Amino acid sequence: MRFRYVYMGIFTFVGLILLFLVQPDVGIIQELPFGAGFLATLSSVFLVTLYVAILHYSRKGLFDYVDFEVLFNKAKEESTGAGLFAIAIALAMIALAILISAVATY
Repeated sequence: MRFRYVYMGIFTFVGLILLFLVQPDVGIIQELPFGAGFLATLSSVFLVTLYVAILHYSRKGLFDYVDFEVLFNKAKEESTGAGLFAIAIALAMIALAILISAVATY
């Protein structure tokens, strides 16, 4: 198992729990005698991991035919075509990141 999956899995799970705890409807954060601001900030930090996981799996879903290991090995041999293709994928991911950011702040 790759570290990125462990990272995204654990941090996303912790982020979802923290996100639940800081919801005003739940009322847990309002009852804390201290550390409520820290808990709210921490939930925002872990929420970023959720967005990264969404972006990662969106790329894998949209470009499932792209094997980045093969692309990286090709770029080591002849960088022009593989590099331009990697830039194209990166531009598509920037567009998805902007979309995720817009939906998350809505």
